[in-house]
Formats: sequence, C-alpha cells, structure tokens
Amino acid sequence: MSQRRYDSVDAIGGLITITLGLVAAYISLGYSMGSVVAIGPGIFPLILGVLLVLLGAGILMSAWGRESEAVPPLNLRVIACVLASITAFGLLIGTAGLVPAIMACVILSRLAEPGSRTVPLVVLGLALSLLCWLVFVVGLGLPLRILEWPF
Repeated sequence: MSQRRYDSVDAIGGLITITLGLVAAYISLGYSMGSVVAIGPGIFPLILGVLLVLLGAGILMSAWGRESEAVPPLNLRVIACVLASITAFGLLIGTAGLVPAIMACVILSRLAEPGSRTVPLVVLGLALSLLCWLVFVVGLGLPLRILEWPF
C-alpha cells in the first residue's frame, strides 16, 4: 500500500479559499441578480465567489503529489504589525486624511521586519500617498480629504 503525499500548507490554503468562495457566493444569493441587460448587485460577488472556489480547487489539487514543507512558526510580530497598520488606516482616513493614514499604514507595516531605514520608508509613504491621490481623488473623483488637522 503506497502512502499518499501532499503539501499540507497548500491543502489548508486551498480549503480556506474554497470556504471563502462558498461563503461569498452564498451571501450574494441574497442580492438581486438582475438581467443580462441590467445586472444587479449580486452578480459581482457571485462571480468572485465562483472564481475563489475554482482557484481554491486548483490550489488543493496541486497540493497532492508533492512533499510538504515544514510549517513555519507563527510570527506574532508580523500579525500584530499588519493588524495595527490596517486599524490605524481605518481610524485615520476619516479624521486626519489620506496622507497621514497612508504614512501610518506604511510605517506600522514596515515595523513587522526589523532594520527599516527612515529615508526609504518616508519616500515610500509619500509615493504611495501621491499615487492614491492621483487614482482616487483626481482619477475617480472621490471626496477624500488629503490632510486635515483633527484637533
């Protein structure tokens, strides 16, 4: 009897992706689908859910037949920095504006890996702020505040 080999990390990732796709597709069924001429708000999440299920199935199928690598240990510093970055962005975008929110996001995300240099970090934050301003404010016309003193 031969032993089946599979990559457990990819298998778990595939199952998670399939589950997220099924949940998105199920939730989208509560929205109107509309018609071919005038599609409703449920079509886009349904298509994304189906694509996630197909992608997850591909990941799951590719996991079989190859040896699993050792599961890396959970790095709590990375998780805490990324969650802090997302939280800071959400709290600052409405009160302080786009530039401070992006700068806080970049700085807190970069703290996940030790040894960050200040000048490239500031340049990255300013470049991302400029890019977001060009895309969302200038290009799409969204009414985002760029810089506002909240006090």
